[in-house]
Amino acid sequence: MESKKDINKIFSDYTIMLANKYFFIVLAVASSVLLTRTLGQGGFGQFSLFMMVANIIFITFISWSSNSVLRFGKEEFIREGKLNKVFWARNIIIFWVLLISFTTIFILRANICAYLQIKFAYIYVLLYILIFCSLDYISYIFQAVRKLRLYSFIEVLNKFLFLVFLLVFLVLGKSKVPYILCALVVSQLLTFIIFIRYINFDWLFPIVFDKKSLKEIFTFSYPLILSSISAYIVNYIDIIVIKKYLLFSDVGIYSLSYNIMNYFQQVIMIVISVTGPILISLLTENKKEIVKLYITRIVPQGIFFWSMFLTLSILAMPYIIPLIFGWGFKGSVTPSLILLLGLVYNGIACFYSGILSSYKLIKEIVIVNIAMALINLAGDFLLVPIIGINGAAISSAVIYSLGACGYMLVGNRILGLKEYKALIFLIPAALILLASIFKFNIVASSLIAAFLYYLFLTRLKIFRVSDLEFLGHIDMPLFVRNALIKTYKFLDKS
Repeated sequence: MESKKDINKIFSDYTIMLANKYFFIVLAVASSVLLTRTLGQGGFGQFSLFMMVANIIFITFISWSSNSVLRFGKEEFIREGKLNKVFWARNIIIFWVLLISFTTIFILRANICAYLQIKFAYIYVLLYILIFCSLDYISYIFQAVRKLRLYSFIEVLNKFLFLVFLLVFLVLGKSKVPYILCALVVSQLLTFIIFIRYINFDWLFPIVFDKKSLKEIFTFSYPLILSSISAYIVNYIDIIVIKKYLLFSDVGIYSLSYNIMNYFQQVIMIVISVTGPILISLLTENKKEIVKLYITRIVPQGIFFWSMFLTLSILAMPYIIPLIFGWGFKGSVTPSLILLLGLVYNGIACFYSGILSSYKLIKEIVIVNIAMALINLAGDFLLVPIIGINGAAISSAVIYSLGACGYMLVGNRILGLKEYKALIFLIPAALILLASIFKFNIVASSLIAAFLYYLFLTRLKIFRVSDLEFLGHIDMPLFVRNALIKTYKFLDKS
């Protein structure tokens, strides 16, 4: 059965993807260190604004239909061993949205250059969108055909090549933002050339223009236009408002904080790629009870460890940021701590994302995302003029928390569950955050946080030996299985 095959691959896929994710984070941090120390606060802010402009166009015009490749392409691949119907149906949409987006960029070229204060900035934006669209496309194809390892290597190689070209330009003394953008575009192009070789074109041919597939994709995707715009507001409104009220240097300082949050977010987002296809398969075969077991037992365990990891990170962040990125970016510490607190809840959204997608709850996803965007927008305009970049961080942390609650409410409702224990795992992280910001006794706060985690472990009975029944569906080496059995027996406090 396909669902059994999917589940049996989860351990090996997760291991490879997690290793690649960690490697990507190391490369991303290394490139950020070079950028911050070379460009300074103002230059890094300018680079961040370019990424904001390019991504608003990509998100608004292109990314809203990306998930359809996974949603319908996987089903077609399971049935027919191909996804050419989905591929060519989406190509029709891509042709028109690229035409509209490129026309928009050309019309607004003078405004783009003036806003970014970069000569010929619109050309860099055009190239970035075209190449990134292609990379995004093949990454979803790899996910649809369960080539998750190849998918996970894309961003790693892309970041590695960017770091290489960045070093080359810096050695040659080319340290201005336009040269950094050249390194960005060239690294993406080379990554695409390398990975296009791994696409089996038998998956995509012969050319078929299937009206049913086109209708399904468009019907599934068009509500996500609003969701995509909302996602843009969530991700970039902070920078827009900071630029409006503050300086380029403030944009740079906050952008580093947001990048740090994104590095941590990459770790938990791997859950979506690994569990999404499995949940789709299980629900397609009407194995709802296994999905309920996933929500009631596995999700709280994942969030428990995720919360502990972020709590330890909040403890270390005040020392790590100035040391690695330079004392000029010491102002990034407090917003970074606040954003990491929001990520505790964001992990819940990642675990529930596959449920909402599997049930095609597009309207609910859009409603949650629009609500997040509106709250973030209002929060930024209210708080940034008063308390600066920390206000933007507070606004973002709040909407990540509320968004996760929204995903949880919808997911629980559709499955007929009342599972909310993961929400309380915010408490120890919040305690450490307050201790770090207000200079409380960090040792005492850490001991209290550790005691709270112990209480959660013993009173909520998060781990039970019976949970191994679910994990038994996962193919893994014998020594790993034995280690898990011992771990669950040790953690079982029931």
